[in-house]
Amino acid sequence: MIEHRIDADGVTVVVEEHGETRGPPAVVLHGFSGSAATVAELIAPLVVLGHRVLAPDLVGHGRSDAPADVRRYTMAACVAQLEEVCRALDVGPLTVVGYSMGGRLALSWLARQSDRIERLIVIGATPGLARSAERDQRRRRDDELADRIEADGMEWFASFWPEQPIFSGQAARLTDEQRQRLRLAHQVHHPIGLANSLRGMGTGVMPFLPPGLLATLGAPTLALAGADDEKFCAIGRVLAEQLGAGAFESVPDAGHAAHLEQPDSVGRAVARFLGAP
Repeated sequence: MIEHRIDADGVTVVVEEHGETRGPPAVVLHGFSGSAATVAELIAPLVVLGHRVLAPDLVGHGRSDAPADVRRYTMAACVAQLEEVCRALDVGPLTVVGYSMGGRLALSWLARQSDRIERLIVIGATPGLARSAERDQRRRRDDELADRIEADGMEWFASFWPEQPIFSGQAARLTDEQRQRLRLAHQVHHPIGLANSLRGMGTGVMPFLPPGLLATLGAPTLALAGADDEKFCAIGRVLAEQLGAGAFESVPDAGHAAHLEQPDSVGRAVARFLGAP
């Protein structure tokens, strides 16, 4: 593994590089409160397929900068940072894999730079909220959580976050090593970074990607969701229908973090989609 530290539009972004340096490039984007360390199960199958895999710690997460200015965390700012990473590492058209928040970012990246992304895989992702009332409600909830993170810190968050309903049943499916890795990953963030990530690119503030726009995006896309994650299965099916070249697969015996709970099944789905022999 090679670690890069890249000045991306004034934000230092730490990027892990795995696999073949001359292989077809792929970028893996983690979810909220994650890092490159929490998407190892997505990096591995891409490396096996011969890809050059880049896994950034997104702004406010892990080893990357956690600036106080919330404008550094908007979807537009994060897309600009990813573009700077690609330029710095001389990366052309690529495959993008994004989980949850990383999936929302991947869709937003595709909408803004459709010539950059050749193929897209999203897990537990949404194109945003169409109704303003839903966006307002979600923004208020995220603002409350952001304030609590700043007030109570990362040790509190590391205990609080895994207990959320969206992760119901997850602990029983994870190995001891995975549970420890996730807990350590949650503790290393700066509170300001996670709080501003919610305020800047949470589901309630991200620009909604309407069906008409999604239909114009030509990159073949695979939407995955754990079969037990009914909300995101429904979203994934609709998303696949709206995208001009989209497909949906549910992952049996998995919840929201399907790549962690059933890494072999997700790895096989990724390989099938990317045309592995």
